[in-house]
Amino acid sequence: MEKLLTPKELSAFTSLRLSTIYSLSYKRKLPFIKLGNRLRFRQSDVERWVKQGEVFSDAPPPPRNPESAATRVKPCQLMKQT
Repeated sequence: MEKLLTPKELSAFTSLRLSTIYSLSYKRKLPFIKLGNRLRFRQSDVERWVKQGEVFSDAPPPPRNPESAATRVKPCQLMKQT
């Protein structure tokens, strides 16, 4: 059985603050296991989670939707309406 990391161990492993780890867990954005009222993390799950968010600098950015920029309300337009 793979060793389970505590939030504090995960913080040291990922260099994330404890508050960030708890927040991401609460929002269900970070894979975790609940043992009673304690959070635990599989290192392999966390490594996979990090890899899924990996962005390579040589990859082109995603295409922008030109329609969304044209229909977006700019702050200066809001000020003129009041």
